[in-house]
Amino acid sequence: MAKLVSIFFFCILCSVGFATIKYEHISSWDLNYDGRNVYLYLTFKCSVNYSDDKTMYQNWFILFYGHISFVNCKFTDILSSFISMFYKTKSLNITDVELYTLQPKVLSNFTILEKLMASNNRLTELPPKLFVNATQIANVDFSKNAIKRIDPLTFENVTSLQTLNLSNNQLDRIEPICLDHPKLQELDLSYNHLSFVEKNVFDKLANLLKLNLSNNNLSSLGDGQFDKMTALTHLDLASNPIGNLHVGIFSQLANVEYLSLRGTNISSIELGTFSYQQKLISLDVSDNQLTEFDFDLFFPIVHDLRSLYLSQNRLQHLNGFRNAIFPSLVLLDIKNNPFNCSYLKYFFGLVNWDKIRLAVDPLSTQSRKSNIRGINCEASSSSEAYIDEYSTVQKTEMQNDLNGNLIHLIVKSNDDLFVVKVILFLVLMVIAICGAMYLLVNRNRLFNSNRYHRGVGEQDASSDPRVKYSSDGVLLME
Repeated sequence: MAKLVSIFFFCILCSVGFATIKYEHISSWDLNYDGRNVYLYLTFKCSVNYSDDKTMYQNWFILFYGHISFVNCKFTDILSSFISMFYKTKSLNITDVELYTLQPKVLSNFTILEKLMASNNRLTELPPKLFVNATQIANVDFSKNAIKRIDPLTFENVTSLQTLNLSNNQLDRIEPICLDHPKLQELDLSYNHLSFVEKNVFDKLANLLKLNLSNNNLSSLGDGQFDKMTALTHLDLASNPIGNLHVGIFSQLANVEYLSLRGTNISSIELGTFSYQQKLISLDVSDNQLTEFDFDLFFPIVHDLRSLYLSQNRLQHLNGFRNAIFPSLVLLDIKNNPFNCSYLKYFFGLVNWDKIRLAVDPLSTQSRKSNIRGINCEASSSSEAYIDEYSTVQKTEMQNDLNGNLIHLIVKSNDDLFVVKVILFLVLMVIAICGAMYLLVNRNRLFNSNRYHRGVGEQDASSDPRVKYSSDGVLLME
C-alpha cells in the first residue's frame, strides 16, 4: 500500500514538473479573430517539437496586424531577425518567457506598437533606445522582473506613453529623464528598493492620475515632492518608513480622491495636513503609531469621504468624531486598537450608524478576548472612571459646540442688525439725494413763484386806502 501511495505522489510531482517546462522552439500557433474589431490574435505555442516553416514566417506573418503572445515558451533573448517580422503588430505579449536580456533597438521596427507586456521575466536592466521608433507606445509593463537599472535613453522619442508598470523589481533610484512623459497617467513603482526620490523626479508628470510608491524603503518625502502633479487622484505611499509628514506635503494635491498612508510609521498628524483634500473619498492611516486622531483635521466638513481606515494603531479614544463631519461616510475601520470596552460601548451609542458600516475581520477577533460588534476591547475594573472621563470630554465638546453655535447666532444677529442699519442709511441717502435733485432742477420755477406772490401782495397793499406808509416806508394799518 505504501508503495502505491509513493508511486501516486511521484506521478503527481512529475506531472507538475512537466507542466512548468518551457521550450525554446515554436511548434504551433493559434489564430483568432475578434469580430468586434479588425485585430487578429496570434498565440505561439512552444513544445519539444520544432517547426521551421520559414516561408510561413516570411510571406504570411509579415502581414500580421494585431496581438501576439507566447505560451510555454522560453527565450533568454529576443532575436531581432525573428521579432522584426511582426512589425505591424499593435500589442506584443512576451510575459513569462524567462527573458534575461533585451537588445537595444530590438523594437525599432514596431512603428505602430501601442502595448508591450514583458512581466514575470528575469530582466535586470532596460537598454537604451528600446523604443526608438515605437513613438506610439502607450502601455508598458515590466513588472515582476529583477530590473536594477533603467538607461536614461530607454524611452527616447516616446511621446505617447500613458501607463508604465515597473513594480516588483529591484530599482533603488529613478532618473528624472526616465519620467519625462507629459501624457503619462499611471505610474507603478511599488515593491522596489527605493529609499530616496529626487525632488524634481515627478516634475514632468503634470497629467499623472495614479502614482503607486508603496512597499519601498522611503524614509522621508521632501517639501514640494508632489507639487507639480496637480491632476493626481490616487496616491499610494503604504508600507514605507516615512515617519511624520510635513504639514504642506499635499498642499498642491487638491484633486486627490484616494490616499493611502498605511504602515508609514506615523505617530502624529499636524493640523492642516489634509486641508486641501476636499475631494477625498478614501483615507487609510491604518497600521501606524497614532495614539490619538484629531478629527479637526477635517473641520468643518469633508463632503465626499466614504472610507476611513484607523485600524492597528494605538488609539484609546475617538473623541471629536461626529456624523456631521462625514455626511457620506459608509465604512469606518477602527479594529485592533487598545480601546476600553466601556468607552467603546459609550462611543457606539453616540454615533448614528444608519449609513456607516464597521469594518470587521472575523480572523482578527480573538475568541477569548472581549469585543463589541467584532471590535476587540479591554475589559477594565475602572469602567466607571472611563465613562466619567469620556462623558466629561463629550460634555465639554457638546458645550463647546453649543457655545460656538450661540456665538454664531449672536454674530449673525449683529450682522443682521448691521445690515438693517446699512439699508436704512442707504434709503435715507437716496431720499435726501432725490430731494436735493428736485430742488436743484426746479429752483428757477420756485424762485419766480416766490417773487410773483410777493409782487401781488405789495400791489394789493398799495391799492388799499386803509394802508398807509410812514416816511421811512414802514407799513401802517388803520
